[in-house]
Amino acid sequence: MITIDLKSVPKESGVYFMKENETYLYIGKSINLRDRLSSHPRIRQFVDKKVDITFELFPIKEINEVEKEYISKYNPIFNNTTIEEERKSIKISNESWEKLRKESFERRITMKELLDNLIKEI
Repeated sequence: MITIDLKSVPKESGVYFMKENETYLYIGKSINLRDRLSSHPRIRQFVDKKVDITFELFPIKEINEVEKEYISKYNPIFNNTTIEEERKSIKISNESWEKLRKESFERRITMKELLDNLIKEI
């Protein structure tokens, strides 16, 4: 069960934290926290869990650096391994993407972890 009242979240910029007990699951940033949290793709992953969502307000010009600092400090399990990591791209059809997304959700792992595992199997 997600514990946050979206009406109480301001439409301002900041960094948000998704935690289960004392474990950081995900840290993100947004220029409009309410809109971001109301449409966040990870929300569905946490429906069956007791997840606390908190946030801190920061000026837009600071949110990238602050998010990076918090990710480095707390090492949340659903964020990419490092923000600096070089991004690689592949072309995937919409149908294949939906299958991958569904499997990632069912296995409760990030898309990156799923793709890394698939690459290792090749």
